[in-house]
Amino acid sequence: TVAVFDANKITAAVPIKFPTYTAAAANAITGAVGWQISISDSPVNGGKMAYWDTTNTRWSYIDTNTAV
Repeated sequence: TVAVFDANKITAAVPIKFPTYTAAAANAITGAVGWQISISDSPVNGGKMAYWDTTNTRWSYIDTNTAV
């Protein structure tokens, strides 16, 4: 079993892998609601998570909501 889904949570038996891009490559891609990626060369921590921000039409870091 790779993952177990129930009404309150998803439990993964293996790590969940997100697509990884450099900031420049990510900014060349248009995302969609619900998409998440990791940024390999983010300024503080490599692999920082980002989401497609429909309010600003850009990739934004999950923890700070700032632009990638």
